[in-house]
Amino acid sequence: MSNNLEYLNERLEMLNEQMKQQDIYSEVYLIGGFAGRILLTEFRSTFDIDFILEEINDNQKLSIFNDLMAENNIEGVTVVEVPPLEEMEFSSKLEYSNLVVKIPTIEFYAITKIFSDRQKDEDDLVHQKIIAACDPEKLSQLIKLYKGDILNPDNANYNFHTLKDYLKKYNIEA
Repeated sequence: MSNNLEYLNERLEMLNEQMKQQDIYSEVYLIGGFAGRILLTEFRSTFDIDFILEEINDNQKLSIFNDLMAENNIEGVTVVEVPPLEEMEFSSKLEYSNLVVKIPTIEFYAITKIFSDRQKDEDDLVHQKIIAACDPEKLSQLIKLYKGDILNPDNANYNFHTLKDYLKKYNIEA
């Protein structure tokens, strides 16, 4: 685990230094495998760093920021349907001079994967024990809250449908 976290910190420090040179300030949410590595004691190895951009000090510098992220093997993710960023709660932050990286709570991290139809997200929910680490009551409330916010709640491929029995095992209603 420490090798992955050292790699993450190294990438973030390099990105921060480049952001300083370009006078860019940004706040982002860490999602994907690295968020899992921070939130759970055991999580699969990963070298993909995924961010959701919350804010940037100058929208005209967004393309420069995106280029800097790409140079540092960081991907900007835009496919998370729910939750809205302004509602996401975070468990901790990594703060650098020009970059703040917010780590969502385990429940909000789970929500990003539950409201997905990607098999990889379903596998993470089950095999990486994300659901087992969540507060069942809080996760049930979030699922109910966000079901109405997705484009097609009847899409049978969403993980909250395919994992219905698995979620019940942890007293979570989908």
